[in-house]
Amino acid sequence: MDNNKYTVVQMREALSKVQNKINWKHPVNTIIDESEQEIVTEAIIYFCGCVPTFTPIFSSPSEPKLWVQAVGYYAAVGA
Repeated sequence: MDNNKYTVVQMREALSKVQNKINWKHPVNTIIDESEQEIVTEAIIYFCGCVPTFTPIFSSPSEPKLWVQAVGYYAAVGA
């Protein structure tokens, strides 16, 4: 991962798309476009301190989707 590829603002925007809407520190469990995988990975590592997993899901070939999951900040820091 190249930590200088994205700004904090870009990563914050990416995290806001996948974070738990009630509390961003809770686990991540959502679906994203495959094209967002790299920045979402960087954002989750940067803000939450954990590494997400991605599972391809059935979608159209022209718009591949991934199911993204991460334990979230609380679990990552042992809170």
